[in-house]
Amino acid sequence: MIHGFVYNPGIMENQLLVDWQPAKPKPIWKTWKWIGLALFALAILLKRWLPGSLITIGHLCGTIVLVNLLFLLFRRLRDRFFWRVRNRLLAAFVFSSLIPLLLIIGMIFASGWMLAGQLSANYLYESLRDLAGELTAVNHQIGHRLASRAPGELKAITEELFKTHKSQFPNLEACLFRKDPNEGFIMLQSIGGSQPAKSSKAGFWNKISGRFENVLDKNGRLFITSVQPVYGANELFLEISAPIDENIQRRLAAEKSIYAIFQVRENRRVYQNGRWRKVSTDNADAAVSDTEKERLSNLITELRRNDLRSMVSWGMVPDFMNFESGKTETTKFVLINVPFRTLYGAYFAGNSEWGYVILASLGAMILMLGMAELGSMVIGIAISRKITQSIHDMYQGMLALKEGNLQHRIPVRRHDQIGLLAHSFNQMSTSIKHLLEEVTEKKRLEQELEIARQVQATLFPKQLPQPKGLRVFGGCVPAQVVSGDYYDFIAEGESRIHIVVADISGKGISAALLMANLQAAMRNQFLSFKEAGPEEMEKALALVMSELNSQVYRNSPSEKYASLFASVYDVNSRTLCYCNAGHLPPILLSNGNTLKLESGGMVLGLFPEADYLAQTVILAPGALLAIYTDGITEAANDKDEEYGEERLQAVLRESCSQPPEVIYAAVVERVRQWQGDLKQQDDMTLIITKSE
Repeated sequence: MIHGFVYNPGIMENQLLVDWQPAKPKPIWKTWKWIGLALFALAILLKRWLPGSLITIGHLCGTIVLVNLLFLLFRRLRDRFFWRVRNRLLAAFVFSSLIPLLLIIGMIFASGWMLAGQLSANYLYESLRDLAGELTAVNHQIGHRLASRAPGELKAITEELFKTHKSQFPNLEACLFRKDPNEGFIMLQSIGGSQPAKSSKAGFWNKISGRFENVLDKNGRLFITSVQPVYGANELFLEISAPIDENIQRRLAAEKSIYAIFQVRENRRVYQNGRWRKVSTDNADAAVSDTEKERLSNLITELRRNDLRSMVSWGMVPDFMNFESGKTETTKFVLINVPFRTLYGAYFAGNSEWGYVILASLGAMILMLGMAELGSMVIGIAISRKITQSIHDMYQGMLALKEGNLQHRIPVRRHDQIGLLAHSFNQMSTSIKHLLEEVTEKKRLEQELEIARQVQATLFPKQLPQPKGLRVFGGCVPAQVVSGDYYDFIAEGESRIHIVVADISGKGISAALLMANLQAAMRNQFLSFKEAGPEEMEKALALVMSELNSQVYRNSPSEKYASLFASVYDVNSRTLCYCNAGHLPPILLSNGNTLKLESGGMVLGLFPEADYLAQTVILAPGALLAIYTDGITEAANDKDEEYGEERLQAVLRESCSQPPEVIYAAVVERVRQWQGDLKQQDDMTLIITKSE
């Protein structure tokens, strides 16, 4: 090590360069390695005469020597390859850019394939549910006709209707059951097909409670099944089913572009004689299933022959209910082939103009990313060339000094370190600038939200009304700064008061703006009630709701809607005329009975026109009415369990003798205790009225 020297051109520099030598690699062979190889050779040559422990030690020594030699060989190759800085930069580029890029591309393709497969499976489920819905319509038709005729005429009724639906379901089957309190469900009559034994003790009947609309597994065969009670005869239940056979598969291919093969799983289980048993594929049933599978596979090949679109192929193990056990079992394996364009049109609005715009935008983004990657590769190669050129100049200068050429000068092509510092400083300045802009933007947004909160506070009622014979209390607890819930009390003289609760889809500023628009439109519409008498109240309220629906539809985006409960309380008659537009039904506790106010129609703003139905109830003395939004019942705890309507009703019954403000506080406190330390996810609005 040189601690100091006197500069002497031509002597010290040359001496330093001459003394410098690259580090010599360590020798590969050492004494212990020769000993290890000798022990390994002896263990192989004398394995017949040496004990097992010595042979093991010899093999272990040979393994250690071999691993060490491979490690040293790797280090020699690594040092030789990475001696040049250009190779180091090339390796860094490969490991930091090229390999991650290939992994990301592979992950994108794998994720897209799995997503498409899941969508195709969901598409199949939805298509089967649609077919089950059609069977429900057939079930209702037969049930309505059977209600006015004797059960023995089921055959004539079904044969007539089956002919009507023969083009959609050629192999329809029907069964009529009677529910007996002691013996369960008893089959009275079976029409069409080869019906399996209908056990009254089958677990299927204990699960569905008389209603079912899905796919049912009956001893290994799949049926699209609809079970509904017969209209006007509560003890009679009608089952309409269609087997998933060649006809259903042809229909799925023609209408939904679904090419599916339903196969029996290997070593599947069936429920027989009160217990599960395995059915191997080498028995007679499996042989028949293999024949059917081959026939259906040939059918799918025939149907796909004329469909040249790009297919998404996926395999799934569906869960269908087993008839005997009543449990969902995975006894089938389904191979699905669905055209990509069909999935895109079903789930991504591919048949609309916006769908193609989105697809074109996605393609443009991928092209831009590819061009960006190509540009980054070109830039990386250019930067690497400049760095290696600078190092090469330094190496040439070192060789020139080693040869004694003191006149050689290294060209200054770049100020690397200063440039790096300048670049780092620029990055830091840019980061600070962006940080300040973000802080300023955040403060501006907070100020705007505070202004929005103050403005919204003016929309809520400043004081609660106290009409004669009715005590009222309510409030809103927003999940964010501004709320998407709305409640209002609009007094119409001293004889009537309007009580309104609404829930706007979404949260934040957009929901608050729609809420303000809804309030203005609603207050304007409720002016018409001044001229409506008690007998015209229901009709007037229904017309107001229809007009509100049209205004919300015209003045809000297509994805926005609102649920609304509007009511008019008449002090003189103690009646409440209400209309529920898709809102959670308020709970009315009166004389020990619980009534849900459900009459009305759909939510506001989804369709340009909608019809609504109003209804009138009497608020007897002591009656308690709770009007709330889903922030109350859908509040979840740390186990992702919702608070639910039952718990709400329990709190209302416990505190029904208290004043409305005490009941309100009790409900809000119970909901907060249920949530615990979790953040409130939705706005909570609650109105409590109590008649005196």
